[in-house]
Amino acid sequence: MVEPITTNESLRLSEAKFSGIISISADAIISVDDTQRIVIFNEGAEKIFGYSKEQALGAPLEMLIPARFRGSHRGHVVKFSSDSLTARRMGERGASLFGLRKNGEEFPADAAISKLEVGGVRLLTVALRDVTDQKRIEKEEKFLSEVGSVLASTLDTLETIVSIARLAVSELADWCMVDVVDEEGNTRHLEVLSADPNQSVAAEALKKAALDRSRPHLSSQVLLSKASLLVSQISEDTFQSLAQGEEHARLLKQLGITSLMGVPLIARGRLLGALMVILSKPQRHFVDPDLRLLEELGSRAALALENTRLYEVAQEAIRARDNVLSVVAHDLRNPLSTARLAASALVRRGNRVERRASSGKALDALNRALERANRLIDDLLDVAGLEGGAGIGMNRVSVPPYEFLKDAIEMLTLVASEAGLSLEVDIPPSNLPNVMADRGRIAQVFSNLVGNAVKFTPLGGTIRLGAERRQRDICFTVTDSGDGISEEQLPYLFDRFWQAHKEERRGAGLGLAIVKGIVEAHQGRLWVESRAGHGTTFFFTLPIS
Repeated sequence: MVEPITTNESLRLSEAKFSGIISISADAIISVDDTQRIVIFNEGAEKIFGYSKEQALGAPLEMLIPARFRGSHRGHVVKFSSDSLTARRMGERGASLFGLRKNGEEFPADAAISKLEVGGVRLLTVALRDVTDQKRIEKEEKFLSEVGSVLASTLDTLETIVSIARLAVSELADWCMVDVVDEEGNTRHLEVLSADPNQSVAAEALKKAALDRSRPHLSSQVLLSKASLLVSQISEDTFQSLAQGEEHARLLKQLGITSLMGVPLIARGRLLGALMVILSKPQRHFVDPDLRLLEELGSRAALALENTRLYEVAQEAIRARDNVLSVVAHDLRNPLSTARLAASALVRRGNRVERRASSGKALDALNRALERANRLIDDLLDVAGLEGGAGIGMNRVSVPPYEFLKDAIEMLTLVASEAGLSLEVDIPPSNLPNVMADRGRIAQVFSNLVGNAVKFTPLGGTIRLGAERRQRDICFTVTDSGDGISEEQLPYLFDRFWQAHKEERRGAGLGLAIVKGIVEAHQGRLWVESRAGHGTTFFFTLPIS
């Protein structure tokens, strides 16, 4: 007589029958008995939950479920065990499903449950998959879609910065800092934002804190290396090294930094700043997927910031255009009014002597007025050529340096004299080699530089011209004894339409920009040295022929 198969033997037979399939499955395969104790626990379950088979077998299923879900989960299992269904997906009613690893970490899961009787014993089997990566990707895609729409909604730089910080604290971090780098390489916090509204005072204090670029700070490594940074756990030594002083250390301590990430903001090869995010909760730490998401946010943020910068440049160009149109209209009105009055004088009748004398004066005035109008138009055409990339027309010949100085003296002595100034030349050595240059264009350079000196040199002052050899170049100088130029104004001298004293309306602000274009077209260099109250010297070089 054949002995009946016992329940344990049936379980072993069933496990042996399906062990091949179960063991190779990457999903967790877990079976429980009527008491909801684990009787099957495959390798996939070991990898997902972190328990070994020996630790899991015989243990209650609840140890794999977060505490807040255990009560409801127990009821669902009992109900499924007693109804007519043999299998169904778990979480079908829209509820999120989570598992609990041995290390206490929760993770999102996708699972199905089935039931089967073996030797009179009902087994419930769960096939569970860890969908952490899937959920993360879905969440990231949704987040980045929101990033795109938010950053595209404004072309204001400050609004863009604030939007970036809000997006970062909404998804990634407890704190966000957006640091920007200016033209001199100095760094400042343009925005500091906390996910906790109660930390607004600390955020504002940190935002106003000055940063010394010669000492380490939160974003210094990112800015120097132009590479991403992930510090999963901040040590006390690291924290102290990032403080720039006692007050800065106190402010940083208020952040409660436990983990730190940062990415450089780079657009079209230009470093704009850094995006830094901070965690302040001990139970959370940044990991590699977080850094990849921050890098995606950073690349979009950098492009948005570059677009706002280009928009502001375009707006400034429009304002400059409107300004120059206003200036041109003003400056053309004066010579044209003079020309109109001179023309009226020519047609007035009188005796022959009076008519001849007045006609001569009127013709002189008319000629000067038309020369001024023509000069302004030529300047505008030169600037248009430089702007459009067509350059300016030149006819280069080999010329002794002194010839340029002689031309300038002959052309500009009367101009200086009428302004109550003296124009002098430091005679250069006779053995200076020739330069290849357009004689007319270099005369234009001297005319603009001397004309500029005349405007800003007080009555009785002196303007000196000179030339000397500097290696493979001849360096020409125009020096005045005027009031000089302040350090704040020096960087803007050669900008189009820029004027040191806009309220005085001394021309269209094109002269020095044209000088720069002419000198650079000759492969030369142009610069200025000045101190307020000590006069100004303009230097420009021309290569030796």
